[in-house]
Amino acid sequence: MARLAFYTQTYNSEKYVAKAIESVLNQTFTDFVYYIVDDASSDGTVDIIKEYAKKDNRIIAYFSPENKRVLLYNEFLGKITQSDTEFLCWLDNDDWYEPEFAKKMILAMDEFTADLAICATVHLDENTMSIISRSLDMTKLIKREEYGEYFGRIYNFLRPVWGKVYRLSIIKNNKIRLKTDLAIGADTAFVLDYMRYATSVYFDGEVLHNYLTRSRSGSRTFRPVILESSFMLQKFTTSWIRDMNADTLQNREFLSAVFLNSTGYSIKVLMLSDLSIAEKAAHFCDIYTKSEVSEEFLLLSKSQQTGLREWYQEHRVWLWEMVSPLLSGDRPKKIVQMLIDQDAVMSEVKNNHELIKKPQVVNLMLLRDYSAVSAAIHTEIMSEIDKDADLALALMDLCQYVAAYEEDAGLFVFSKKAMLEVFLNREDKENFDMLADELDEMIPDDIDVAKMRRLWEGD
Repeated sequence: MARLAFYTQTYNSEKYVAKAIESVLNQTFTDFVYYIVDDASSDGTVDIIKEYAKKDNRIIAYFSPENKRVLLYNEFLGKITQSDTEFLCWLDNDDWYEPEFAKKMILAMDEFTADLAICATVHLDENTMSIISRSLDMTKLIKREEYGEYFGRIYNFLRPVWGKVYRLSIIKNNKIRLKTDLAIGADTAFVLDYMRYATSVYFDGEVLHNYLTRSRSGSRTFRPVILESSFMLQKFTTSWIRDMNADTLQNREFLSAVFLNSTGYSIKVLMLSDLSIAEKAAHFCDIYTKSEVSEEFLLLSKSQQTGLREWYQEHRVWLWEMVSPLLSGDRPKKIVQMLIDQDAVMSEVKNNHELIKKPQVVNLMLLRDYSAVSAAIHTEIMSEIDKDADLALALMDLCQYVAAYEEDAGLFVFSKKAMLEVFLNREDKENFDMLADELDEMIPDDIDVAKMRRLWEGD
């Protein structure tokens, strides 16, 4: 059986697939089999594959009658692992390898007994074929115990499945597959899963893989499932660095920047979408009131890494410029600015992340319905005061913030009284006495305050 299996999955790629196929057939390393699997193309892709399959018996072609995407990948991954093939390599249907790719990767794996080999990739503009960027600037063997030290430097090269040669036995023995519940990031999760079992990875700084950056019109469809996949991938990667003993503050901050960059892209797509202003505002608020987002903003706001700290400040400015067209008037802009500036948010709610899980209140703020905001906060406090005192206190802080902007004295006093009731129930004498004295100055001889004083004294 061949030592190496190449795998290309195609879909409507008649313009590009011939170059991809020829780059594999022209490898100087010839001991391979080439799986070309079409995922129900409707253009001329299938005919092109059939022509090449007639000319070279190393090609194993399959044509799916229905579009299966990730499921088709996993189906054939299962079949390939049943063979005696030693190595596996992916190639996208619009990319291509240099002729020496397979030879150099397998030589390195044999020489260093590496479990994964990764080459440098050059990103090319489809229209001009000019270089947009080049990845990987080092040639080095990194051992498992060094993953944490190099994580921030190598992470971007671990994200795609292509540009690599894998040991098929590791995939087979550990049943590693692409995750079907991720709309994006399934390849990143696959590579990280694989690295759990790899004792070392060889990085080759020579460009042996070419990635074509294709011209696409800006998407005008906002898909919440893409955003959800970003949240899932962030959870997966943070779990991975913990499991691999790579959970340093530096690596966590790096992943925070990656995650916030991804959510920022979702905001860009949202702003380009055809949704109404109210719908855009609601989606924006739903994203930036999630505890996962606020925690990452808070982490980066305290970063001591100069580059990350500068990126964080620039990202906040960019985000504000992106969403500000949603709003008119100083008050709603001030509230949205609070959402972006997590330092201010945390100051307002006493670092209580549970409040960030209450998007309905902030949604109403964004939609500029301040009377509804007051009513919603009032309802939230009354429902939470007996169940979760910390959350109730945080809601009261937010209540006072809105009341101050609206110059709503009644709402302001209500929140202070509710806070006094929490301190009474907690038997927090110091805060109770301080707030009761403050209320006596604000509203002398108030019946509610007097009643709570009597309760405190046991009358």
